[in-house]
Amino acid sequence: MSEQKTVNRDELLTILDAALTEKEWAAEVKAYAKEHGWLVSHVRPSWARDNRTIAGIRWVSATEGDVGVPDWVFARANSSGCGTVILAELKTEKGRFRPGQEDWIRESGGYCWRPSDRQAMWEVLK
Repeated sequence: MSEQKTVNRDELLTILDAALTEKEWAAEVKAYAKEHGWLVSHVRPSWARDNRTIAGIRWVSATEGDVGVPDWVFARANSSGCGTVILAELKTEKGRFRPGQEDWIRESGGYCWRPSDRQAMWEVLK
C-alpha cells in the first residue's frame, strides 16, 4: 500500500491556482468585480488576415499608441461621485507579459493579478 500524503489548505490552493486557465481566472475576477459594483471592460484581440504569416492570419488588437495597454478596465464611482479607474492585466501563474505591459502597469499604477494574488485583488475591488 502506498502512503497517502496530506495536503494543507495553502498547498491545495497553490495546486488549484496553477491549474486555472486565463479564461477561468478572468471569469472569477469579472464576477467578483460585478458583485462589488464595478463596470468591467475587457479588450480582446481578434483575427486579421495577414499574408505575411504561414497561416495567413494573426492576432491583433485595434489600438493606436503605445503597445501593452492592460486588457482589463474597471470603473466605479464612490459615494461622493468621484470615479476610480483601474487598469489590470490578468495572467495565469505561468503567464508572461507581452511587450509594453509591465511599462503600462508601472506607469498607470495598474495591476497584474494572478490566481495567487486573489486576496490582493479582493482588497482592491471590494
